[in-house]
Amino acid sequence: MRTKRQEQDVEEAIWRAKAESYQNQESEVTIPKSKLDEIVTIPLGFQPAGISSRQLSDNVDQIAIADYFAPAVCLAKVTRDKTGLHFTVEWIRGVDYKGKRVRMFPDILYPGMANRMQTVSIGPDGKLWITRNEGREFFVLQPPAKKGQGWTLKKIISLPECKEGLGPLFIQSAFFSSFSGDLIVIESNYVSYSCAYWYEVEGGAIIRLKREETLPIFMYGISHPIRDAFFSETFYYFITDYRCEARHGIYRIDQMDAPIVPRICGTGIAFLFEGGALVTRYGQAYPGPFNGKPGALIYVPPRYFGVE
Repeated sequence: MRTKRQEQDVEEAIWRAKAESYQNQESEVTIPKSKLDEIVTIPLGFQPAGISSRQLSDNVDQIAIADYFAPAVCLAKVTRDKTGLHFTVEWIRGVDYKGKRVRMFPDILYPGMANRMQTVSIGPDGKLWITRNEGREFFVLQPPAKKGQGWTLKKIISLPECKEGLGPLFIQSAFFSSFSGDLIVIESNYVSYSCAYWYEVEGGAIIRLKREETLPIFMYGISHPIRDAFFSETFYYFITDYRCEARHGIYRIDQMDAPIVPRICGTGIAFLFEGGALVTRYGQAYPGPFNGKPGALIYVPPRYFGVE
């Protein structure tokens, strides 16, 4: 039997080894200016689920991507200049929780017996609200107070009870609107029911349900252009997964009869301040004997959303 001190030494050694092995995965990727007028697919070494974004300054955004299987969060600063669109990448692979280091979540979800990260949403205060597959809880991560410190799991927030008769629902997508301040959540049973819910959030607490919209099964999202926050009206966008029976593509909430950007599939969509969008493709949703396709990040130029 190991002593408590020996257990701590082993834990620290494992985390150090992991940190060293991951060092070469924090670097930069660029889409050159010559490619920014076309749809660009960036292959990933992981399967992404949800994605979110926020503006940091002029021509600089931050994105957060849920690494489904790790589970982990890929954070990137996205900068557009005269040479192209640059992604500077870092990772969150563990968080501090009640004095211990945990792999994003404090326990193992039953009955799945494994934690899979479903969504990551950047809150208005820079905190990250993450969820796991088959769950209805948000795990709120606080950023480091000082350079060199880690992220901390500060709070766990459950959604209100499902409406009677709907059966168990699970969080499929989530998004903080910079336009309304609402937390918008897509919940589904993946069989017969899927709906987007708009929740009012105040002081880090979910206050009340404001709005709901029924969706096709396996339609994900949800997002709106960052620039819409400066205007009096906004339009929300959704993305179909490969398994969705609706025509595949990106949909706008006021034009749900046909996609405005056809033939694109994904499990998340987020906008950049320059007007383009990023779609995450969960490749294992595709058929194939070797578990589908690699994951990908897909850039969709501003012109597809009416921005010149």
